Amino acid sequence: MNLTNWMPLNDIDRMLNRLYPMSMRLDDDFPGLKLLNTELKWRPSADIAESGSEYLIRADLPDVEKKDIHIEITNDLITLKGERKVKKTTEDEKQHRVESFYGSFERSFSLPPNVDQDAISAVCDKGVLTIHLPKRKSDKPESPSRKVDVK
Repeated sequence: MNLTNWMPLNDIDRMLNRLYPMSMRLDDDFPGLKLLNTELKWRPSADIAESGSEYLIRADLPDVEKKDIHIEITNDLITLKGERKVKKTTEDEKQHRVESFYGSFERSFSLPPNVDQDAISAVCDKGVLTIHLPKRKSDKPESPSRKVDVK
């Protein structure tokens, strides 16, 4: 008897290749991609870390322009919104496979009670958005809502 490993993602990959064969030409509006995105929403991965002085949220946002990233703080919730736009291809370029997600995304995270909401900052570098959430040193009241600029 031969022992084989079952790879469920390979089965899904084969099924998608049957539905959207490589010979299928995606036009300028990427209709096959739009159909897939209605079923599989893009949700950027995020890592959360803590040091002695702050919390850090690092979100992977490859190919997302800084102007397309919006961070809002409302009460004890921080919301990250944005959009990854489809790059137009030249007429002589033919797409054989598109595995990247495109379109709008939104992620929300609860803030710990000791975060200084007025000092939150964000930096985007090499496709990684890092949100700095400094810990509060005193018990001053927080602003109910505000926006954070991405640098």
